[in-house]
Amino acid sequence: MLNYFAYNQNVLVAMTPDSQWVYFSISELGLKSTKVTCLLIDHRGWKWIGTEDRGISVFTDNGTPLDKSDDQIKGDLTTVDGLESNSIAAIAEDDFGTIWIGTKEGLDFYLDGKVQPRYGLITNDINCITIDPRNNKWIGTSSGLSMLDPDGYRWTHYTTDNSPIAGNNVHGVAFNPRTGELFVGTTEGLSRFQTPYIAPRNDLSQLRVYPNPYLIGSGTNRLVVDGLARASSVTIFTAAGRLVKSFPEDQVLGARISWDGRDEKGEWVASGIYIVVAATADGKSNAAKFAIVRK
Repeated sequence: MLNYFAYNQNVLVAMTPDSQWVYFSISELGLKSTKVTCLLIDHRGWKWIGTEDRGISVFTDNGTPLDKSDDQIKGDLTTVDGLESNSIAAIAEDDFGTIWIGTKEGLDFYLDGKVQPRYGLITNDINCITIDPRNNKWIGTSSGLSMLDPDGYRWTHYTTDNSPIAGNNVHGVAFNPRTGELFVGTTEGLSRFQTPYIAPRNDLSQLRVYPNPYLIGSGTNRLVVDGLARASSVTIFTAAGRLVKSFPEDQVLGARISWDGRDEKGEWVASGIYIVVAATADGKSNAAKFAIVRK
């Protein structure tokens, strides 16, 4: 945990599994400021520490926090290296190992040893960042919420003008990967967004379909295929094996998809027994039966 503006300069504090406290000073961390604002522990265990006025410092304890003899300062990042600002508000790592850095003057990402900007935010005054299981980047700013797609180029913006978000000054974002819920903390209150980005399962053993039977032909009720694994595709067949509807991997956003009961031609399917088959890129598959009743 971080200890902002610590009088003794021990700005990073850790507790080991056996409840021992370990303290790290700014000199041990390679920091030039006690005004620490955010902390990221990346997939290697390296600690990225952002400050209010002096950029970022990166260090590793090599997995031995109680033994400081093997600690290493990996370096720092400032505007000299390409950051938009030395005032760091948030740091996050995506599924590809890219480090996303939110500053008070814009968004940067760190990849292959280089800092690069990413333009297109609703405003450059960033407060927070979180990343969902689909690898979307959700960025809270003083003027609304921006979402950057996994490809890193397409933006979607949410404000009080186009969404039910409580306020535009977003100070916190948190994602529940089990439910797909995004919680957004603003100065005007807390908002909850339901997204389809549920963390995929480890395998297809929990595949299920509901409601069963599925009534189609009226209302907005949809069939849900749940329990999907990463990199899954989904195909729906008749009991006789005729293709009804397919969802390729790029349309499966996480552990769950929904279907409106229409075939590839956009027509309602007939009443009967159907089979859904889910398959992963490595050739694993599972299937489930369900009934459709057409009104």
